[in-house]
Amino acid sequence: MTAANTFGHDFFCDVIAFHETNKHSWEEISKRIPTMPKGWMELCALQREDRIEFTRLFWQQTLEGLTFDCSDYVRRLDLFFARITNIEVFATKTLPNMPYEVQMIYTWGDDEYFFYGAAPARTEAIEQVTRQFGQLLLPADFLSFYCIHDGFCSLLDGGVIPTNHLARRHREFQENCQLDPLLPFYESTQPDRFQCFFVHNKRQTKMGNVSYCQMDPTVDQTELFSTFNEWLLYYLEKL
Repeated sequence: MTAANTFGHDFFCDVIAFHETNKHSWEEISKRIPTMPKGWMELCALQREDRIEFTRLFWQQTLEGLTFDCSDYVRRLDLFFARITNIEVFATKTLPNMPYEVQMIYTWGDDEYFFYGAAPARTEAIEQVTRQFGQLLLPADFLSFYCIHDGFCSLLDGGVIPTNHLARRHREFQENCQLDPLLPFYESTQPDRFQCFFVHNKRQTKMGNVSYCQMDPTVDQTELFSTFNEWLLYYLEKL
């Protein structure tokens, strides 16, 4: 299944492929689709190779200063983007009376595998999710990733949980979790399996994360990471 098929009119009542057309002005789109980032509009005016390169640089600049080993982070991120064959931006509407949703699609291989990235979180959304967790200091690299995508997944999983769902998913998770210090931030391909921050105390400045399955309430020692960025690179590499 290609990205074009995934975002075809068989699934949606309206689809705008911004990377394929330049007939829309920013003034028109900003009113019609308020969630569309201006930077994405500008990105879509570039050639495919330049879209990939500018996106890689944005990821690197946003996250590398929050990584302990910056050189290894940049090397592994470069390897990921070297496998990306296209970056496309779609706005889709499921029903005529519903708002558009905007997605950036990272195509991998022969148009057979994708990562979906939602629009970046607004500053107020990040501030709100920070307030929702009170004294619990969410990791800086995790919050910074929301500046790239407020929700990020593959074809097969639930992905990184968006800001507007994080507090609710945490409450739901705690109802079935036997380990209080866990805070889920990623939903896996397997039912009831999450990647979770491990909260030793509410004021800790660094927060590792582990894989936890609610069906069989155990921590997977093979997927234990010291930072969000370390897990993110593993996630990008393993799929």
